Amino acid sequence: MIEFRRDDGIKERQAIHARLGKYNREMCPWLKDHSPLQDPERKPEYADFLAFDDGRLIGGIVGFVAYNWYFLDLLYVEEAYREQDVGTRLIRLVEEFCRNERLTGIRLETWNFQARGFYLSQVNYYPKPLFLSVCIS
Repeated sequence: MIEFRRDDGIKERQAIHARLGKYNREMCPWLKDHSPLQDPERKPEYADFLAFDDGRLIGGIVGFVAYNWYFLDLLYVEEAYREQDVGTRLIRLVEEFCRNERLTGIRLETWNFQARGFYLSQVNYYPKPLFLSVCIS
């Protein structure tokens, strides 16, 4: 009998990731060659970019590199520093990093109430429903 249930176990989550990753790499030669999961010792490269004012953290971008893309996971700027180009300067650091590393581009997701307008104001961004993709040229 098949049983269905909610389960937050890490072991089962890892098993699903491993099985789907294996299947995807078998079906797609590009993934086989570019997946960080092809080698169990190979992990995504984390690359964070931070902004400080007199040694105090005021914002930053948290992200990682996988599949030759930079995945921008989090961008935060303290409210008192917004509208002062802190976010723009952080994005420019990420773009420079991507160019230097010859990455395909930047991938990110956002909500309308978050920084969607900010991302759309940046060069080379185009919107998708609650998703933005950035091309570095």
